[in-house]
Amino acid sequence: FSHSNERTWLPIPTDHAAMAVDIQEKDEHSVLSTYRDFIAWRKQTPALTTGTFEFIDTPDDVVAFIREMDNQKILCVFNTTENEKTWEYQDVNGKTLIDNKNNNLTLDGQSFHFDAFGYGFVDLSA
Repeated sequence: FSHSNERTWLPIPTDHAAMAVDIQEKDEHSVLSTYRDFIAWRKQTPALTTGTFEFIDTPDDVVAFIREMDNQKILCVFNTTENEKTWEYQDVNGKTLIDNKNNNLTLDGQSFHFDAFGYGFVDLSA
């Protein structure tokens, strides 16, 4: 926000204090930390940065696409609603989610089970 000794143009609501960067930097589960972790992972994953892009047919409110480069193939799936969703996609049978710590998604055989706004990434390589 600003230094405490500076006057801001508009007042800062007190309930926004918990969203300050200096507070979020201390919390490994904060939105800031989650975004920083994701950006670092994305930069280290060539298929996500420069790979080909192919949309997958899905039911309404689920978005899915595959990013692929060299020997790396990643399925990216997103529930765009505040409702729970289930989606089956047979090409994930036997695969596991990548980094499933904060994304509100589980994979059971061929079925994705999304919480509200859940998302995930599956390594389809080999």
